[in-house]
Amino acid sequence: MEDVCTGTGTQAFAFAKRGYEVVGIDLSEEMLRVAKKNKYENVWFVVADATKMPFEPDYFDFACISFGLHDMPHEVRHQVLDEMRRVSEKIIVVDYHIPKNRLRRWLYVSFTSLYESKYYRDFAKRNLEELLREHDFRIVKEAYGLVDLLRYFCVSVNPLGKAKNE
Repeated sequence: MEDVCTGTGTQAFAFAKRGYEVVGIDLSEEMLRVAKKNKYENVWFVVADATKMPFEPDYFDFACISFGLHDMPHEVRHQVLDEMRRVSEKIIVVDYHIPKNRLRRWLYVSFTSLYESKYYRDFAKRNLEELLREHDFRIVKEAYGLVDLLRYFCVSVNPLGKAKNE
C-alpha cells in the first residue's frame, strides 16, 4: 500500500496498525524526519515527488491520499491522480467535504481558509467527484465522517469507461 503525501505518516501508521505494508512518500524531508521515528516495521518512507513516483506501473494494491489534494495547485492535482492511477488500481481519497448549500459553503470555506494553504479556495470551488471521474476512476464507495466535514472515496481504475469485472 502507498500513502501519497504522507507528511508525518499518521495515515501510514493507521494502515500499518491493521497489518498492511506501507510505503509513505512526501516531498518534505522535514516531515518525513518526524515520520521515520515510527515504531512499525511494516512502514517505510521515501522522499519522492507525487507527480513522478519512483515505482513501476501497478506496483501497489492500494494507494491513498489523505488531505493532500487541497494543498496543491489544480494542475498538480491532475498529475498526482494520474500517477496514483499508474501505480495502483485501487485508490482511496480522503479530503474535505464542501457543502453544496451556498451559505454553509461560504461559511465553511471562509473558516477553513484561515488555516489551510493558498490552494484550498481553488479546491473548494471545484467538484472532487468530477475530478475523480475525469481520471477514469469509478467510485466504489463514498462515505462521510467527522460530522460531515470529511469525505472519503474508494475508487478503482475504470479503463475505457468500463468496470474492471466487465
